[in-house]
Amino acid sequence: MDQSPVQKPFDLAAFRQPVAQPQGATPEQLAEALGPFAPPEDYDFGDEFDPEVPRPLPRPNRRGSYASRRRSQPLILIVLGIAFVVFRMLPSIEDLGHYILPLWYLHWGGLLFFIGGIGALIRNLLTWDDFQYIRDGIPAIGRVIHLRQAVVPQFHNGVQVASHGSFRALVEYTNPQREQRAFAFFETTTFPESKAPRYESGLEIGDYVTLVSLPGDFATNLRLYAWTGLNPNDDWPKFDGKPLRGMTPLKALLLTKSVLLGLWLFVGFLHLFLYFPEEWNWKWGGIYSLAGVLIAFGVVTLFALRNPKTEPVSLANPPQLRHKILGGFVVGVVGLLGGLFMMSLLNSLCDRSLPVLRSVEIVNSWETTHNFLIRHYEVELRPLRGGADFKKGISVSNLFQLQAAGSRYGVELVRPGWLRLHWVEGIRPVEWQLASNPPTDVEKARIVRFKSIQTSEVYPLMPCIHVNKDLTVPPPPDLVALAAHDLAQQSQMQVEK
Repeated sequence: MDQSPVQKPFDLAAFRQPVAQPQGATPEQLAEALGPFAPPEDYDFGDEFDPEVPRPLPRPNRRGSYASRRRSQPLILIVLGIAFVVFRMLPSIEDLGHYILPLWYLHWGGLLFFIGGIGALIRNLLTWDDFQYIRDGIPAIGRVIHLRQAVVPQFHNGVQVASHGSFRALVEYTNPQREQRAFAFFETTTFPESKAPRYESGLEIGDYVTLVSLPGDFATNLRLYAWTGLNPNDDWPKFDGKPLRGMTPLKALLLTKSVLLGLWLFVGFLHLFLYFPEEWNWKWGGIYSLAGVLIAFGVVTLFALRNPKTEPVSLANPPQLRHKILGGFVVGVVGLLGGLFMMSLLNSLCDRSLPVLRSVEIVNSWETTHNFLIRHYEVELRPLRGGADFKKGISVSNLFQLQAAGSRYGVELVRPGWLRLHWVEGIRPVEWQLASNPPTDVEKARIVRFKSIQTSEVYPLMPCIHVNKDLTVPPPPDLVALAAHDLAQQSQMQVEK
């Protein structure tokens, strides 16, 4: 066997060229540089190709990376289908569905996944897919004459947003149908450019390798056997020394949970802005904003030190420099928002003070849907102590509480804040509850008597504000008469003097 040059260490410059062979070199010249095509006389295709066609599928070949991926695909669909149905039944997902509308149909998606998984499982039982390269395959010997890692950039609106790498090999072989020398180009599945140094092709320039094709046109169906994942003893490419077996059902389930958790945190982040302080304090705002920016850049710096780049940033590379500047700007904005988020979170969660009730009229409420995906909720309020009407966001649970009460009047729960930044906990409607019979001394001072217009029956009711499940307080005096008049109009009753 000829002493052929070994594969060079990872070369970022070569990796960035999406070509299969050096410029100016033909396949014939590359082959001639390696010497005569002389495979070893004892070259072995493998035990799986020894029987006559149609060959059985040997047990060892059922443990390769292709077999693993083939088994995992239907199981992933089935597991995700069941998980989606179960997730949809969780109260947290139901609440989240009010904001992210597709989650309302998560169980239907789960049903489709489950049916698709069963269909894929049946298909695996009835078909051979790539295993037919073992059952009916025609093996041949080839020689690697060129090998490199190449990059495939991805663009969005003319801007490069990502890059994926792959191994590309140019192989010389003898076409058994035409009995002449030929060349074939092979490429692996893509992988992230950032992880390219951790992938191995398993080949070196000058290696003699097994090629396999199917009956019919030999060149059209030709595959590089080591890159098919069919042989567990020669299974390439590898990541950190392990074959690419694909995602397991457990990883898919954990990924789904992570996505749902991320959506929940995202909505929670937006939801927290409902409780953002009504007033600004430069002292606390500056401290938390600066802390957020420093933490964000600290995390990015730590990550960069743990994952050093193979190519430094240079003014001679404007696209990379622009990406770095844009990335720094994004990190700064994220850190700034994160700092304000923490300020709002601490100001509200650590506040243990009693709220101040601010009387308002609930003028209107509505929901806005964006692209049939995202929905948010708002109310229009009118301060009873003077001032213009204003609109503000509201949580869906708070909105449902207002709609269930049916009252036009309520209060804003204003708290002083842990950082002395006033914030609004929510809006509570004026509600009515039946007084005791006989009423207590405390109830007597709060009772409003309503008389039915139709039956003349009198109802002793008391107005109240449910601050939370453990605290109920009387409404401000300026609300009682307005709320009583509103209830009388809605219920065909009149207020007794």
